[in-house]
Amino acid sequence: MSRFRPSRGMGSNMRTDRAQMEVPEYPDIAVPARDPGHVTCEIVRSENEFASLFQSWERLTTLSKARIYQTFDWQWTWWSHFGSGLGLHIIVLRHNGEIIGLAPFCVETDSVWGLPYRRRLKMVGCDVRIKEPSGITITYDISDYLDIIIHPGHTGPAVESIAQYLRDHVSEYDAIELTNVPDGSLIMKSLVPRLREGGFRILASRADVCPRLKVPSSMEAYLQSLGNNVRRRLLQAKAAANGGGLFTIECAEGPADWPVRFGSSPHCTSRGGTGSVIRGFFLKGGSGALSTTLSGACRNGAGYG
Repeated sequence: MSRFRPSRGMGSNMRTDRAQMEVPEYPDIAVPARDPGHVTCEIVRSENEFASLFQSWERLTTLSKARIYQTFDWQWTWWSHFGSGLGLHIIVLRHNGEIIGLAPFCVETDSVWGLPYRRRLKMVGCDVRIKEPSGITITYDISDYLDIIIHPGHTGPAVESIAQYLRDHVSEYDAIELTNVPDGSLIMKSLVPRLREGGFRILASRADVCPRLKVPSSMEAYLQSLGNNVRRRLLQAKAAANGGGLFTIECAEGPADWPVRFGSSPHCTSRGGTGSVIRGFFLKGGSGALSTTLSGACRNGAGYG
């Protein structure tokens, strides 16, 4: 998983006049793309417009086999809980009226003593720093993998249209900072090379590695794969936890159980079979509110707006 910051010019960020810079309110725009296939680019800046993308967004994530972190439910719910102070900047690509690509960006403006000095284009779902009522600032980083969402039949023209938009509208941001971007993502494989060719300076660094565990088909199979001492200690820990500790360990036996378990911790759910999760561990602060909302969305299929 990588972090990178494309920028124009020789420095790490574009220079701006800090004393005079203001964050303007841009009108909605439609930018013709280079591709002769009539790909158009629209920018979504309001929550109502964001909500109106629900059906097309879900269709596109299904066609592109995107991860859960790119689904509308995840992105909308993240925005609802962590988007305060950020500006929506979702790039919507259409071909003959059909949405073929989504680049869910947002703009974070850094300021000193109330004076804005840097605008960073980031992804909806990125890590955010929030000052809690206790006065402590906490970083929430809950989206393991982020990426743009592209129809598999329009990958080349769509990615080029996004790159062209970013090249043509550098006045709207000072740097692009994308985190939790996997090496195999469309961003790293296709968009970054196009930005580099367009004169962007790319600063990439390795971020945290998200571990993956192949989960056996059942809890019994998992226990049998362990040594005697480890199996005994795990069973003792489970008994102690379910006896009134800070958390409990439960089993999701099938698809009917997944929504509730997913709402507790998307990091610990097995999508391919039985999976155990630790309920309560993730239900704190902003992450807890997001998890609860996601759980309700999965159970009820609620609309947005």
